[in-house]
Amino acid sequence: MAHNADWIPTRTKDFKAFAGNFCPLVETNAAKWGVSDADKAETATLKTGFDAAQETAATPATRTSVTIAAAKAARAALEAHLRHLKRVAIDPGFESGTLTLSDYLALGLTPHDTTNTPVADPTSRPLLYDVKDLGGFAVRMHFKDEHIEHSQAVLPGCNGCLVNYQYGPEQVTDVTKLTLTQLFTASPSILQLPPDAEGAWLSIAPRWQLAKDGILGPWGTVEHVRVT
Repeated sequence: MAHNADWIPTRTKDFKAFAGNFCPLVETNAAKWGVSDADKAETATLKTGFDAAQETAATPATRTSVTIAAAKAARAALEAHLRHLKRVAIDPGFESGTLTLSDYLALGLTPHDTTNTPVADPTSRPLLYDVKDLGGFAVRMHFKDEHIEHSQAVLPGCNGCLVNYQYGPEQVTDVTKLTLTQLFTASPSILQLPPDAEGAWLSIAPRWQLAKDGILGPWGTVEHVRVT
């Protein structure tokens, strides 16, 4: 399993958000991630130092060349530590099966499979949001994995987001009755319906479709929108 070469966000704002997600997960359950007590303590120390240095450098009254340099140094130290954690604990845990794909994604990491390593069946759900009627029998929808707050990408190892849908006079909540399907590979996507869908309720539910063998993951929540 080859992993993305540089998974550390470049922009300070993005790195702060990434570390703000990664570090608390490691600190609250170090044993799960295979992180030693020493590395757990170091994570907390470096994260606290990074946050304080960034705050000082960002505050006009204390923003100087010295505090800016200190903030850069604090980031470099935390970044190096996160790379260390990934190398010695997270990646080995994922590759051995101790950590699941959902665990890996929860940390904000994205594996790239380039060596034909078997990919586990999808266990997480895609979530539809901002499902909107555009007129002309077209409906736009966004999707993301339930474990990745800001991502709009297809889950690694999957062909795309397979949606089952049905339109008619009433909303449908039973996914087994959503008999029409379409595969989407980008978010947002547009579902174009025929003219006879005018005025109908569109009920739609998503699932991830695994690239190998087309295996399907669990259902996401059924969403409804009126078609015009």
